Amino acid sequence: MAKLKETFLVVLALFWFLYPSFAVKKEDILFIKYHIHITNDLPSDLPPGVPYLELHCKSKTKDLGLRKMLRHEDYSWDTKINYWRTTLFFCNVSWEGKQRYIEAFKAIRDEWRCLKYHHSCMWSCSLYPAFAVKNEEDLLFINYHIHITNDLPTYVPPKIPFLDLHCKSKTRDLGEKKLVQREDYTWDTKINYFRTTLFFCNAFWEQKHRFYATAMKMLSVDSHHS
Repeated sequence: MAKLKETFLVVLALFWFLYPSFAVKKEDILFIKYHIHITNDLPSDLPPGVPYLELHCKSKTKDLGLRKMLRHEDYSWDTKINYWRTTLFFCNVSWEGKQRYIEAFKAIRDEWRCLKYHHSCMWSCSLYPAFAVKNEEDLLFINYHIHITNDLPTYVPPKIPFLDLHCKSKTRDLGEKKLVQREDYTWDTKINYFRTTLFFCNAFWEQKHRFYATAMKMLSVDSHHS
């Protein structure tokens, strides 16, 4: 009996020693700050700079107010989970007379699901094939927008291009592009099924050459689709 008791105490001691290393305590979830992102990826016939998507999000105790969003604009806020794990933020989304309702953050659903995306819960308002608001599980259907801006100095006259850019992926060649100062070059892409989508670019300026790659990976939607 004494030997059994001694064995039990050894096992108990090992459990207390190893537990912090192998487990994420549920109590720790209460101290994590979650980041909710909603991006407007809907089309619009309105002029640039005119907001056209209306978003109103709130919880039982916090009203975030009405938000009007431009195309590709990202709206975000932070929250923590309460002790009872009942934290809930819901949103009404309006676009061209159509409305959608989403539960943007629900503690019992998102406390672990969003944890794997660096505490970020990401949503996209899009048109695939109908007006819908999709979460990060649907990232394969989201259009990502890559922007490259020429902020290099130059001594050539204005409106004369001086930066040569050539971007492509394994299956898509975007061709050569000559950029003037402050010009922005952009293209859209989606993530493939295997999440290996990769665009790489060669940039030439004053006989200097640089190579860089922009990879579309499933990360924290710090990725704002831009």
